[in-house]
Amino acid sequence: MFAFLAISVFLLCCEVQARMECGYGLFLTQSDCSQKGLNCTMEEGDGVHESWLKGQKHEPSPPKSLNLSIQYREDKDGDGSAWLQVHWEVNQDGSIRWLKGAEILIASKEARQKRVLFHFHGNFTSQTNPAGRNWAFMFNDFRVREFAQYTVIISHLPINQLHRDQNYIKKSITVPGCKNEIMKRTWPCKIRGASCEVNLAAKTMEESTHISFTTGSYFTSHNVTICDCRGCDTQVQHHKGIHDRRKTVVKNYTAHHGCSLNVTVCPIAACREITCPCARSHADTSSTWSLMKLAVIIVPPAFLLLIIIVCVIRIKRRHKGKTIGNHCCNSSGDRLTDRHISPDLQLHLYPHPIVLLVYSLDHHTYKDAVLALASLLQAQIEVSVSLNLWSSADVSQHGLTAWLHGQWEAVITQGGHVLVLCSHAGFLKWQGLHSWETTPSLP
Repeated sequence: MFAFLAISVFLLCCEVQARMECGYGLFLTQSDCSQKGLNCTMEEGDGVHESWLKGQKHEPSPPKSLNLSIQYREDKDGDGSAWLQVHWEVNQDGSIRWLKGAEILIASKEARQKRVLFHFHGNFTSQTNPAGRNWAFMFNDFRVREFAQYTVIISHLPINQLHRDQNYIKKSITVPGCKNEIMKRTWPCKIRGASCEVNLAAKTMEESTHISFTTGSYFTSHNVTICDCRGCDTQVQHHKGIHDRRKTVVKNYTAHHGCSLNVTVCPIAACREITCPCARSHADTSSTWSLMKLAVIIVPPAFLLLIIIVCVIRIKRRHKGKTIGNHCCNSSGDRLTDRHISPDLQLHLYPHPIVLLVYSLDHHTYKDAVLALASLLQAQIEVSVSLNLWSSADVSQHGLTAWLHGQWEAVITQGGHVLVLCSHAGFLKWQGLHSWETTPSLP
């Protein structure tokens, strides 16, 4: 029963996330990115490139001249969308002979990040393309939504293990709203009336006034409000074909002599299954209502179950030890704070057995992985996690090896254990600073 509730809540969250991302994101229309003088293929990446885990003897220089823009494209049904266009160049130097590909990471607050890998087949025969310019590449298969902000990070492959922070180029862009000339042509903006041109016209005859306007391609009906000195009258004009543009005439409106007319035409959009961002007009809301009922049924019992599990774990493991995180292999001396840890706690404050996490802080991705591990330990065995920061002053006074050895002794004397987590780049840095003969043995 408990497993069923947990799985149901997980599927519910996945469905909600999928609804938020539906219609936007990565849509690879082709895999060929070749150009004259170079064979190239691209694919959606489902994991990190192998060079993140295995160092190479030679690495290329980072990309340059990253440019982001928004372009308009129509699909086979004639519906327009906004797409992110990414363009960058390759440095004109000798390292191009080691360039094997590129990694594009697109991240936003509204959706999960997407990764695209470019694979260059064969070696570059020249530092410039056949036209004599820098080699340049473009990617434009990412559909964006209005007002969303996207960050694009491009790294050349293989990754430079020793200088990862300088091996990429990053840039952000905010998609404009429907008032923008490009965005107003897109389907989501059209159904909001951003580019509606009704061509309203009124002609007074002997005893009546003829009112005509052009029906929009994305509207199934129009509210026509006619006001004169006697009051206002609203009529609804319905149309069968939403892609038909034709003249509609409201006839036989009796005009009152001496009165001026004020005519307002308001188009009403027909919401489609995916692209409609609202619940107005004649949209089908049965699927949304089913999702709400499912949430009402599942969420309260699941929340109660979660509270019970947390209480049981806290009672059974109240006297468990505490974990301390310690990072090394970074001589920058920068202070680091994170929501998982508290840097104010020191080793000598813990009377219980402790675990010292020694990890290399050479890349933000690796740091996040270590912090996630610490959070997992904290959640599963109820330990308090803190960070004993790298102290440049202490290292300068006592020496790098002596300082780390002192941290190790502080843990061992309290009956604790040491877990060393070091990335490949951090291992190379550590090995370069100290030979293995002078490095203390950490159990």
